[in-house]
Amino acid sequence: APYCMPLYSQIPCNQPGVSNNPGNFINDFIHSYNTVGGIVNIVDNNTGCNAQNLGGTKNYYYRTHILQVCPGTAITSNFQSGNVFAQGCAVWVDWNLDNVFQPAELVTATPGVPPAATWAAMGPWIVPIVPPGIYRMRVICVYATAGTFINPCINYTYGETHDYRVQIIVSSMTVTASNNSPLCAGQTLNLNAFYTGTTVPTFTWT
Repeated sequence: APYCMPLYSQIPCNQPGVSNNPGNFINDFIHSYNTVGGIVNIVDNNTGCNAQNLGGTKNYYYRTHILQVCPGTAITSNFQSGNVFAQGCAVWVDWNLDNVFQPAELVTATPGVPPAATWAAMGPWIVPIVPPGIYRMRVICVYATAGTFINPCINYTYGETHDYRVQIIVSSMTVTASNNSPLCAGQTLNLNAFYTGTTVPTFTWT
């Protein structure tokens, strides 16, 4: 898809040694990213610097991981940078499928710049009510920049970008309600509900 391709002037994102070499002059990358709350979560940890070359673009990687969720689900994103330089992080999802990461499609970000190599929990963010299908997710880290100020498309000096996929599914649920009647005066009425499905429901009794 013709999404904007992020560019970084300092490539690759680990120099001169391997990822997380304490002596690196450049050690600016998404070392780990994962999600919590989905039916199937993204677990993409300890990846180091990635230098996929797509038409001259580096410090970018289109990952194969999929976040599978239902609309209305709360998702927490967790981010960890390399071990030398602090990075901010931001996450977008192209909910309207127009191949553009709109400002309103920023789902979560680090409010500041977490210290290098520390885990930062972002969110939770709520999956909107959108049709079932596959949606592009973009995760960006940028050196010394708060996540809330990161742009998904402009060029930066230091950092890395990963793209993932979000799969929206429609949950199916069956609920059977029952009680322990008949009862006599003074006995306790028990209301029961048995359910099967992909999400945990909330019950309100009347």
